Amino acid sequence: MITVATNFAQTGTLANPYMSMPTGRTAHVAPLYPILIGGIYRVFGEGAVGENIRQTLACAISSVRAGLLVTVALALGLGEATALTAGLMGAFYVGAFDTELKGDWEGPLAGALLLWLVLWGYRMAAQRTPFWREAFAYGVAWGIALLVAPSLAPVLVALTALWFAVHIRKNPRGAMAAIACCALGGLLTLAPWIARNYAALGGFVWGRDNFGLELSLSNGPGAHWSNPRNSPRIYSTHPSRYRPEAEKLASMGELAYNAERQREAFQWIRENPGEFTRLTVLRAIHFWFPTGRNSAHTVVLAGFTALAFAGLAILWRTGPGAFAIVSIVWLSYPAMYYLIQWSSRYRLPIDWTLLLCAAVAFNEIRLRLAPHATMR
Repeated sequence: MITVATNFAQTGTLANPYMSMPTGRTAHVAPLYPILIGGIYRVFGEGAVGENIRQTLACAISSVRAGLLVTVALALGLGEATALTAGLMGAFYVGAFDTELKGDWEGPLAGALLLWLVLWGYRMAAQRTPFWREAFAYGVAWGIALLVAPSLAPVLVALTALWFAVHIRKNPRGAMAAIACCALGGLLTLAPWIARNYAALGGFVWGRDNFGLELSLSNGPGAHWSNPRNSPRIYSTHPSRYRPEAEKLASMGELAYNAERQREAFQWIRENPGEFTRLTVLRAIHFWFPTGRNSAHTVVLAGFTALAFAGLAILWRTGPGAFAIVSIVWLSYPAMYYLIQWSSRYRLPIDWTLLLCAAVAFNEIRLRLAPHATMR
């Protein structure tokens, strides 16, 4: 990410994502975050001033989560106490230190955008079938979010299906029109990036094109479920760390190279179903119960996840709207990350859902211990 941002600052192009050698224009990362960071470097330089501004911006974006959590909790009818608890948890919880506070990746911005879009969408769904202008604007906003983090696409599809199921019986024509306007807004927002990739790379890429590479790194001989512990495979097969692979990518072209890596991964999966299943299960477990910096940290993180699961169970009987939204996010977003090597930053865009549910469980425990408490 930062390599592409630095290249953008120096040349004005999104290119050369690999540290081992220049490989030309790229869609290895989505465009908006490296453009944002590259713009900072271009204005303030790549030295101490630029780095300080980048990290300050990352902290500011991460801090937005606390305020948005309060607003979302109140909008969902979860009560002032839960809203306040969620906001306080959001202010102090740090799921991926380098990502949240240093700004190396887009996770905090993706999380803030998803929170805002869920709030906006819930308010539209609760009030009425939106007018075409609002639906179109909502689609544009989702297009921007996807240009920051294409991994949010499954959440968009799932939430759209939920909204459509709620509104299709009430106002079929209005629901269809709203979906069409929203889709149009999103497609028009993505169109310049799609056109650029056709021209620069010679094929269709709406978000980013590195899934085949990541799938191959994560599923092959000697692969480990964890990114930090998958270093032998990374340093022998990743173009950023292994120059022969970068040379191969440069000669084949990025799209053809990633397609070949994807075919290699699928072949290995077919030939090693047991090992693939083992890796997938471990990645899924650690997505929800991540490894911490030490044993105590790991226990705390596990307790946080368990508290969030308990909160979701409580929402099933007390907050159907919140339960539906969180369940959809938890079912749709992580699926892709069960297939690739685990990293602590991958869950960051949906950490706010765990904070929300953990706040629900905490407030339930508080009420049971102090049943006469006034704030609910």
